[in-house]
Amino acid sequence: MKKIIFFIFFILFSIYSYSQQSLDNTDNIKQITAEAQNYYDGTKEFPKDYKKALDLFKKAADQGDAYCMYRVAYQYEYGQGVAQNYREAWAWYLKAAQLGHEESLNRLEALKKKAEEIKRENEKIRQENERIQQENERIAQENRRKKAEIEQNINEFKYQYGQMNNYLNQMQRNTTIRWNEPHQAAQCAKYAINNLRNIFKILGKNEYCLDRAYSKFMAVEAFGGSLSHDLYKPSKYNDYKRMLGCLQEAIDLLQECISELQN
Repeated sequence: MKKIIFFIFFILFSIYSYSQQSLDNTDNIKQITAEAQNYYDGTKEFPKDYKKALDLFKKAADQGDAYCMYRVAYQYEYGQGVAQNYREAWAWYLKAAQLGHEESLNRLEALKKKAEEIKRENEKIRQENERIQQENERIAQENRRKKAEIEQNINEFKYQYGQMNNYLNQMQRNTTIRWNEPHQAAQCAKYAINNLRNIFKILGKNEYCLDRAYSKFMAVEAFGGSLSHDLYKPSKYNDYKRMLGCLQEAIDLLQECISELQN
């Protein structure tokens, strides 16, 4: 009988002790939560400090308080007092939701939608980056093609321009007037101008100066075609002199085109 009474007394005492401990723990959590809220909101006694608020909310959350778990998750979600971390936010919301915290369950749904939006946005960014990369590669290929064309036309221009100068030099060295040398110089110049025209088109430059120079060289050719080998007749010689003057004007225009290309 005494043993039964002692056992009953022990059970009652244990229940009382556990209840008292639970009450003390609840009071402690309330106190921590209140202090955390003060730091979160900011008051005269508690200057706003998200970091301290988070530490205190965590302290209460570690003791099993669902609301404080929710507050910890919230600060992780929005980066308050800590680096923004959706994984941590999800983990804390999940803990609180498992304890029946309804708002945490709502936040889990919101985070899920946000994650889906981020995934869609990242996919858009990936596709846009891929498009930009492809466009850059296309531009690079186009630039390489243009560079090759420009180099080819420059080489051909140098050759024709050199041939033109050879004929001009022959004109200066010869004591006998030869009508065909200016004529041939003009032909080489026209080929050289066509090479320049290709370069101008690739670079998007105005071709007006080329058109003027080309017309002048065509005039030189026309003069040359009307001349015979007998240049000592006054009429023929005068045509020859006009052809030389036209040739010099054409050469000056060609030099202007070359200068414009270099600018």
